[in-house]
Amino acid sequence: MTDEATRPLTGLPALDGTVLRSEEALAEAADDFGHLVSLRPLAVLRPGSAGDVAAVVRWAAAQGVPVVARGEGHSVYGRSQVDGGIVVDMRPLGAVSPPEQGRIAVGAGATWRSVLAATLPAGSPRRCCRTTSTSPSAALSPSAGLAARRTGTAW
Repeated sequence: MTDEATRPLTGLPALDGTVLRSEEALAEAADDFGHLVSLRPLAVLRPGSAGDVAAVVRWAAAQGVPVVARGEGHSVYGRSQVDGGIVVDMRPLGAVSPPEQGRIAVGAGATWRSVLAATLPAGSPRRCCRTTSTSPSAALSPSAGLAARRTGTAW
């Protein structure tokens, strides 16, 4: 843990979500899927809106505090960790809209499981991924996925 890990969050703007500094929240954010790297953050943001993320990023930039986004924690080698910075837990931003005209809106914290739950009843997606617990941005391959054999998009 760095000396900065105990610094106060002076001037942090009002947020819709929650800033956590509990031992439990910091320990969870300091761990990743590979369990090889452990970087302890200053705080964890559980945003209530995209505006929270923008406000914290602006605040952190002005303070010289690093920020990293974290989804389901499936990254390895500390890619979703930051020593003495802010970890943005994207899971609260996991909304997925119902399909409309073949399109959906997917929140930054959505998992493939939630995307599939919203789209499969409507006969979509034509393309997906190999796992349902990671975030969509981790596997945006046009030819991989659970539905690949059925839809003809398998490699």
